[in-house]
Amino acid sequence: MPTSLEHQREFIGLITQHQASLRAYIISLMPGLPGAADVLQETNLILWEKRGKFEAGSNFIAWSFSIARFEVQNHKRKVQKTESHRVLNEELVAELSATCIFTPQESDSRIIALEHCLSKLNVKEYNLIKHRYHSNESLMSYSQSVGRPVGSLRVTLHRIRTALRGCIDSQLNSLPRA
Repeated sequence: MPTSLEHQREFIGLITQHQASLRAYIISLMPGLPGAADVLQETNLILWEKRGKFEAGSNFIAWSFSIARFEVQNHKRKVQKTESHRVLNEELVAELSATCIFTPQESDSRIIALEHCLSKLNVKEYNLIKHRYHSNESLMSYSQSVGRPVGSLRVTLHRIRTALRGCIDSQLNSLPRA
């Protein structure tokens, strides 16, 4: 894509249009790992740097997801060197990533459904989910602050995620089909 002002605007429009899908995709490749926002930012920078290589009319989402996948792999390598997180096998990630491509409308619908389902959680459940996915603190430190065993919190997290998945599926199934 040439770097004329018009083409730059079109490219910015594509990045903006697919930002939620890209973020969701990155998060799906990083289960339990912190840093999704950093990976998204780095992916956006690389997309911008490589904008000249993008061919107008081709599949932007597939192109951006492949770049994101490489950035997730880079991030995982850095995390493995500095922390003791388990990281998924790269072949498994590639296989899973092929099944995780949603249109922007599907991603928006999923995000809206998730927000609706999160609003149905009680305060303790919501706080646990918020801590798990938006905090750098360990589950052990959270367990100490709320006075519950770590194992109990893990079971509760599993139960909440299962309920959220069911709620999201129900919300999406109730939407009119196009």
